[in-house]
Amino acid sequence: MYDLSSNRDETRRKIVDAALKLADEEGFEAVSMRRIATEVGMGTMSLYTYVKGKDELVYLASDQIGAEILLDEVPADWREALSAIAYKSRAVMLKRPWLMTVGQEEIKQIPPSLVRHIDQSLQAVEPLGVDYETGMAILRAVDSLVVGTALDDAHEADIPADREQEFIESMRAAGEEQGLPRIVDAASHGLSHQPVFDLALKWLLDGIEAEYGSADKRRG
Repeated sequence: MYDLSSNRDETRRKIVDAALKLADEEGFEAVSMRRIATEVGMGTMSLYTYVKGKDELVYLASDQIGAEILLDEVPADWREALSAIAYKSRAVMLKRPWLMTVGQEEIKQIPPSLVRHIDQSLQAVEPLGVDYETGMAILRAVDSLVVGTALDDAHEADIPADREQEFIESMRAAGEEQGLPRIVDAASHGLSHQPVFDLALKWLLDGIEAEYGSADKRRG
């Protein structure tokens, strides 16, 4: 197990902060022990006296990110609980878009905060009274919505205005050439930047409620 309770915590925290800052600015691929050593102003070998290697650095960073997702208290109502978890998770992903490109193989050991996040998620679906497999399917559906819309929003934010206009014009030209009036009309409206997450989450939760209701409803 990695040691998170030593008197070196303050320095280790600075190292993790530097790693997260670098990932936020340049992407996860920019994070290396050599680069982090430079960022915190110490030699690479000195860095290894505080963090054993890249695996431990990823572990510590994951624990810090997981802490950002945790709720202070899980609401008793399943809809409120799932909504709170979804919005917190989405906020962290929009703050750190690189998270959505990091594979699970990068995290060799699950940190305490992510274990607590999973526990909070399981607690959120308990009031529905569904079996374990159904509960996990519900959580996967919510996670997929969170990640999918966050990816779309992060991608849209990176598109320059002139590139967007070029796309719209090419769309209009293709619609006119192929005699597709709906495409021409869509191009005249431009790309929609209306946030869909609020509505999509409501629709998803409405569907879950319609299918499973609550434990009390089903007993009635």
